Amino acid sequence: MTEREQRRTRKHWRKHQANKRERMKQAIETNNFLANNTPPVSPENGDFQQNIRRTNAQRRGRKKVRKDRSKAYRQLKKLSVRLISAEKLNQRYRQRLHRMKNKGKLSSESPRSKTNILLKGQNVSPKVRKTLLYHFSLVEGIKQKYRDNKSEKKRQLIRNVVKSNILKKYRFKHFTEKTFSFCRKQNNRTFRIH
Repeated sequence: MTEREQRRTRKHWRKHQANKRERMKQAIETNNFLANNTPPVSPENGDFQQNIRRTNAQRRGRKKVRKDRSKAYRQLKKLSVRLISAEKLNQRYRQRLHRMKNKGKLSSESPRSKTNILLKGQNVSPKVRKTLLYHFSLVEGIKQKYRDNKSEKKRQLIRNVVKSNILKKYRFKHFTEKTFSFCRKQNNRTFRIH
């Protein structure tokens, strides 16, 4: 390359470098101008997308709450119907049991239970309660003694005791036969006990 061409090349390179530096300077100045003169982003605009997302989440949450509440109401209604049916059935059985007890079906009850059933709702003295308990205990003891004795002679003795004249005097004959079924003589001359 001749010296003239070298000078031309160096001149062209210097011009190119000067243009490059000028463009860089203008770019820096433009950025600085924009940074100094552009208003800051408002919080409302900055949080706009976040607010939209939050609103959508709240809407979905409210929808789920309404759905769960409706489901809970339906379940509560079903349970209420079942509870009413169960209470009616319970009341029916309670009334049946009450009628059975009032009819005197107390054979499977203990003396204390029989006493409590007869005195339920009654305001009586402890002495009256104890006397009634003694009566039921004595009756149960006599029945047990009769069941345990296989000897007809001993059974006859027990029957004679519960059919004493003093009970007849106070007109307890029917009551005694009802209480002690073994006092009722059967046609086949056998005796039963309940």
